[in-house]
Amino acid sequence: MDGWEKIVDELSIIKPKEITDERWKQLNSKNNKGRIANMLEYEFGEKVLEIGPCEGFLSIYLCKLKPGIKQYMGLEIDGKMVAICKRLASQNGINKARYIQGDGCVMEGLEGRLFDTIIMAEVLEHLRNPLSMLKRAYTALSPGGSTIITVPGKGVMPPGRTPGHVQDFLVDDMKSMLDEAGFRLLHHRRNHLWEFYLAIKPV
Repeated sequence: MDGWEKIVDELSIIKPKEITDERWKQLNSKNNKGRIANMLEYEFGEKVLEIGPCEGFLSIYLCKLKPGIKQYMGLEIDGKMVAICKRLASQNGINKARYIQGDGCVMEGLEGRLFDTIIMAEVLEHLRNPLSMLKRAYTALSPGGSTIITVPGKGVMPPGRTPGHVQDFLVDDMKSMLDEAGFRLLHHRRNHLWEFYLAIKPV
């Protein structure tokens, strides 16, 4: 883990003007970079879908540091964020990432496409019905494909105190939802403020 943290910390990312200095400071915080370093320990395959990339910060690190990724798709519900993702990727020399506007519970525009890995990083806590997104993600994975999910630890960023959050998951809640959606959980651990889950679509 220390190796990835050092690599993430030393990698220079160019800030687009659309991201405020305050937000850039949050993205470059020790906690957030620790989350990214933890994510880099996983394998992703060639075709990756990230649901809810926000400004696209994670995607830049994955595309730069995981050469096995050949196609990276970001599906973001906020059109303004899609534009920021594109600018961030362009300014940092990322040409294998594509970002489109859409709802991860529906995945319009991605019908019939299958991915090796689907990432949902700090997304499910914003949804009234997170199980619907997990089920849709399951159908968009190739057999044997994986989903990587991070959510805040229980009580860390609860609804009512954290803007936009409507869920606060116990580990058992997440395990039950993954099981109901058809996934098989391979790995769970806590890192910094977040719970990490790695689950696969059985062959």
